[in-house]
Amino acid sequence: MSEFAARRKELLDAMGDGVAVFPSAPLALRNHDVEHPYSQDSDLYYLTRFDEPESVLIVTNQHDEHECVL
Repeated sequence: MSEFAARRKELLDAMGDGVAVFPSAPLALRNHDVEHPYSQDSDLYYLTRFDEPESVLIVTNQHDEHECVL
């Protein structure tokens, strides 16, 4: 099990019944047409190491087969 899968499993064990939603950080514009270097939301990065904008992680104990969906 990877380090990130272990972190998601720990979250699942701690949260009981429910759903957790982790949206990615938005893109930040420096000027009207130039973006700042992208920096992912800390929680999403901690759980997945996924560094792409416009993404969402959903973690739930409500479905056995799909506990984590990115």
